[in-house]
Amino acid sequence: MIHFQRSFLQKLRSALSSLRARPRLGDIFADPPHSSRRRFHRHMLESSARVTFTVNEEVFSVIDIGYGGARIAIENSSRFREQFALDHSFSGRFNIIGSRYELRVKVIGIGEESASLGFDDLNAIDQAFLSSVLYFMDAGILLKAVPKHSVNNYYRQPQWLSYGGIRGNIEVHLHLDEEGMVDEAHVFYMRGFKQDYALFSAKGVAVTSRPARELDLREKRQILMQVLCVLVGLRQIGKTQRLDRIIAQGLTKLKA
Repeated sequence: MIHFQRSFLQKLRSALSSLRARPRLGDIFADPPHSSRRRFHRHMLESSARVTFTVNEEVFSVIDIGYGGARIAIENSSRFREQFALDHSFSGRFNIIGSRYELRVKVIGIGEESASLGFDDLNAIDQAFLSSVLYFMDAGILLKAVPKHSVNNYYRQPQWLSYGGIRGNIEVHLHLDEEGMVDEAHVFYMRGFKQDYALFSAKGVAVTSRPARELDLREKRQILMQVLCVLVGLRQIGKTQRLDRIIAQGLTKLKA
């Protein structure tokens, strides 16, 4: 798991607290009922993210996820109620951007097309897994547009859009094609005194670090997973589909 300086974490958490009342950035309900009000921000996951939850060999698509729980899509609410009653606790496996992990959940709500799951009795290792994924989604949703005069000359062309994170720890540069879709993306983030980054283009996906060093397969997968989480977070701003092609390209690379 990657750790930034404590001051960056504190600022990130503080900024996230202000997002709770801003459903347009990815929350599900503009005015949820009192019984469903959330303590944590939930990340809205479109099908492009391919996040799933598996229990008893049955696979459900994850609609949203946060530190407190997740919401899954169900096809038959009556059948789901027969299998999982309210307040029923059980373990299931989450597949999130190339990472698989089993977590214990509790059913806290069942609708016609979705069911809400709360994370139940998580230990420190479970929390560490969630943080390793959601931390970078949090960072992605907090990115702000960066003016042209503040970026490298290479990114000052009008076809490039640039975004920056808190204190410059994360940079995302997106190149738009003639249809306004992203056909190339460069994502950088600081890890201590190193800068890891991933480049997405028609030539494929390249993952590296600077100062330059040899990365093993595990390190490359970790960097790519975290970069994709940043892009999934960024995608929620305006719920744009521009990033879908790049996200799909990265997920395919993770499976290779």
